[in-house]
Amino acid sequence: VMGQEALEAAIFKYKGIEVEVHEEDDEGSLVCSCFAITENKIKRVILENNLKTAEEVTNYVKAGGGCGSCLADIDDLVASVYEAPDTTTQQIPTTTKPATNLTNLQKITLIQQVLQQEVRPVLAEDGGDVELFDVDGDRVLVKLKGACGSCSNVLVTLKGAIEATLKERVSESLVVEAV
Repeated sequence: VMGQEALEAAIFKYKGIEVEVHEEDDEGSLVCSCFAITENKIKRVILENNLKTAEEVTNYVKAGGGCGSCLADIDDLVASVYEAPDTTTQQIPTTTKPATNLTNLQKITLIQQVLQQEVRPVLAEDGGDVELFDVDGDRVLVKLKGACGSCSNVLVTLKGAIEATLKERVSESLVVEAV
């Protein structure tokens, strides 16, 4: 965790971006006493990184990696995050115009948000999924999973659903390709 936060801080400082402080992480009940990680921080990390198990949370923030007595609580938090409506992340309005003058880090973050909040739920209805693989300039490389990985309408999904949504929300110049 400290390594990730240090890297983020260094990148933001280098790019002249003000560092986002997660003050709310210090509030809330302490879940992992070994690493002093609160419920709010675990929920935020679960949402931001699409974590599905206590093991993934442990690998990401070390919570549960000490004595292990909080693993059941972490499992409960993972379940509660995915059962409850998503009110902790900022929703992107459907009338948003594409952003301009984004740094690479901001563009990647916005692409991830749009994929997570708008594209993935639509694909999941048909048993599919998408994962951001890489962003190379205006090329967005994605992995199609589940039903989308073997679907005969892969071009319709790529261009009609994913690329159109990203062009509308992030940048008109984006091109989506499958890897």
